[in-house]
Amino acid sequence: MPLMPYCRAHWYLLALIAVAVFAFWPGYFATWYDARWGMHLHGITATGWLLLLAGQSWSIHQRRVGLHRALGRASLFYFPVFLAGASAVLLSMARATPTHPLYQVYGARLAALDGPSLLLLAWLFQRAIAERRQPRRHAASLLATPLPLLPPIVGRIVPVPEMLTAGASDPIPAFGWSVRLGALAAIAIAAILYARRPRDGQPFLVTALALALFAVFFDTLGRTAAWADAMRWLAQQTDVAVLGTAAAIGAAASWTGWVAGRRPRGAAAVPA
Repeated sequence: MPLMPYCRAHWYLLALIAVAVFAFWPGYFATWYDARWGMHLHGITATGWLLLLAGQSWSIHQRRVGLHRALGRASLFYFPVFLAGASAVLLSMARATPTHPLYQVYGARLAALDGPSLLLLAWLFQRAIAERRQPRRHAASLLATPLPLLPPIVGRIVPVPEMLTAGASDPIPAFGWSVRLGALAAIAIAAILYARRPRDGQPFLVTALALALFAVFFDTLGRTAAWADAMRWLAQQTDVAVLGTAAAIGAAASWTGWVAGRRPRGAAAVPA
């Protein structure tokens, strides 16, 4: 018997990396040298995060508990780096908005979708560490962290039906609908995972509801003048300030989760 649920999760995570490479090949990998540094940082750190999760899943199901614990401790230090990489994309979009044709239309709206996801990721990781002695909750929280990465991946693969773009007011309507379809796919996957294990799948339910809210932000908050002003303010901030703030949030999630999950002194160990 495996020590933890989701015994094939590592294969799905590795497949997600392959799908991401396919999705971003035309717009990123094929133009590697022209991409902004923020895209590079996010691509490297997000790939590292998925590999780390895959390693944790594989090690525990191979009963290599020592390796699993070592990777878990490494995640405490890597998660702030991962979150900083995610914030670098927001900063890159904010700075590219005045000149890049796509971001002139969608930069602020994408930030309204992706920006709040940083807080969702921090919450999921904090809960995963705090509940590390409850295998099912621990696994669900960690495996929910790749879900906010799905909308941009799915949106670049799923073809947009022509009927959806007919009469659209956006200059690049197909991209807008691809983002919506990607968000819908991520919400559906999170809802399915919750339905399979509702007793311990709260992280998937929270993720589904949060992603639904963020998708609404894409067409509401992201279109407001106040949000556009916030993006211009973000573009003026230094790299150290933005990435440092995200890393500090990640470090706070690591620390508070670790402290909350400590076994009380004198408490008996609970068998897995």
